[in-house]
Amino acid sequence: MVKLVSRPEYSIDNLPGFENLRFTESSTVYPSLPASVKYATERDDILQSAREAWAFRISSSGTLNSDKYQSTRTAALGVKIDGTHYIAIDDSDDPAANILLARPQEGYDAHRKNGRWVLPKSEPIITGMLDRAQHAGRVFPALEQTLKLSTKGTPASAYGAHPITQALLGEDLTESVAAYLRDHGREYGRVWTLSPTQLDELGVDNDHVEVRRVGVGGFVNFSYDLDAVDRCNDGGRARGVARKNSIGNKS
Repeated sequence: MVKLVSRPEYSIDNLPGFENLRFTESSTVYPSLPASVKYATERDDILQSAREAWAFRISSSGTLNSDKYQSTRTAALGVKIDGTHYIAIDDSDDPAANILLARPQEGYDAHRKNGRWVLPKSEPIITGMLDRAQHAGRVFPALEQTLKLSTKGTPASAYGAHPITQALLGEDLTESVAAYLRDHGREYGRVWTLSPTQLDELGVDNDHVEVRRVGVGGFVNFSYDLDAVDRCNDGGRARGVARKNSIGNKS
C-alpha cells in the first residue's frame, strides 16, 4: 500500500521495483505539459511517467487523485523507418534528454497553434530518445485502429502479455494493471496511437518525427485507456517523482 512519508510525499511498499521512489501529492487541476513540468520541478522532482502513474494508482487503490486522468513525461514519437510508421516510447527522467521535459513550452505552442510538433529526426535530443527506445525494445508499428485487449486470463492476460502495453508500462507491471482493470469492472484495456495515415498527414517522413505523449486514462469517461496521442496542450493531473536519495533538480 501507499504510505505517507512526510507531507506531501508518499512511497510504495507493495510493488517490486518502485520501493526507491518518492511521490508528491497530485495537482488539484488538470494542467497542460508546461504547467505539469513546473508543478513537479517546484517540488524538486520530475513529472511522473506513465509507468509510475499506474504504479501509484495500483498501490493507492485509486485514491489520492490517482484515478483521475494523468499527465506524464512519457513521450510517444511517431517515426518513419524504411517506409513504415512506428511509435517509439521514451520517458527518461533526465530533463536534458527528454524533449517533453527540456522544451515543454515549445511543444505546447506548436500543438496549440498547429496541432503538430514535427521535429527533425537528426536533432540530438530526438536521436537519443529514439536510440534508447530501440535498445529498450520500446518501438512498435503505429496502430491502424484502437488496440483492445482482454484483461482476463490466467496466469497471463492478453493485456498483460502484449508487447505494446509492455513497451508503454514495462513487462513487470502490465499484469498488475490488467488485474486492477478487472477489479474495476473493465473486461478490456485499450491503447491509442496515431495511425500511419495520420502520421503521414502530420508530415512524418524518414527525416522528421511527431512528438506526442502518453496520457493515462482514469475511471471517469476515459475507461483507463493508454493514450499515446496526447498533445502538449492537453491536460492531466500532475505528480512529481524522484529517487528517495535524490536531491532532484537541485543537482
